[in-house]
Amino acid sequence: MANNYKNIVVAVDGSKEAEYAFRKALDVSRRNEGSTLHLVNVIDTRSFAAIEAYDRSIAERAQKHAEDLLNSYKKQAEEVGLTNVEIVIEYGSPKTIITREFNKFFKEKKWLKATDENLSGDDIQEGMYVVFNITAPNVAYDAQVKSRITKIEMKSFTQALADNL
Repeated sequence: MANNYKNIVVAVDGSKEAEYAFRKALDVSRRNEGSTLHLVNVIDTRSFAAIEAYDRSIAERAQKHAEDLLNSYKKQAEEVGLTNVEIVIEYGSPKTIITREFNKFFKEKKWLKATDENLSGDDIQEGMYVVFNITAPNVAYDAQVKSRITKIEMKSFTQALADNL
């Protein structure tokens, strides 16, 4: 049974990994007619307090950078024929935002009841490590603490994730 996605979300930050994820999201969007591609960038505000004591324009520059980055990706998406492309800029800790959105999604799917305790950021992070290790052959991390994935074959991961949603 083929999946028909209505919403494709990709988080981008200008890195080569984000570029790769964006390309994959384009492919998925093109295969799912009528879907909406959501381009997301999280402006990490945790360090702003210390920096803004010296440079008050840091938040404005971060906003401008995010807008330019997302508009560039939106233009690329439109050039390949996608018409439903939305830009989302969030502020805060990426881990906190991802955790909030996972909890909201799990409750919408009724995988968590309204009365259940929310999953923590550490729960989500550990769960993603498990998913990567089960579904991605030869996943490699930058250190023993697994703070960053340095190599992953995404096809099997995305297929396993898609099959279970």
